[in-house]
Amino acid sequence: MALNIQQAPTEMTPQEVKIANYLSELGLRWESQRQVGKYFVDFWIAEIGTVIEADGVYGHFAKKDAERDSFLLDSGIDQVLHIKSESSHEIHYDIDMFLVDLAAEIK
Repeated sequence: MALNIQQAPTEMTPQEVKIANYLSELGLRWESQRQVGKYFVDFWIAEIGTVIEADGVYGHFAKKDAERDSFLLDSGIDQVLHIKSESSHEIHYDIDMFLVDLAAEIK
């Protein structure tokens, strides 16, 4: 059975640029459009085992996202963060709250 591998986007969306800039400001090392199985994830942060998906305000298809997230988690990814907002302030808030929750889990 052949895998239906998605093609990686060649350019970042404005939302992805904001996420990339903020991750860099935080000093996190990340990869963009990393392939995991048949999927490409928007951001992979290896040091915390996290995928960030830039869903935009309209999001993606819930069923397909759930299937992909399940595959990613089964593949050893620790967590998947979906960011819908496109405003820098809300992107920063979403990432900050995620990292606070992650730090609390580690303690």
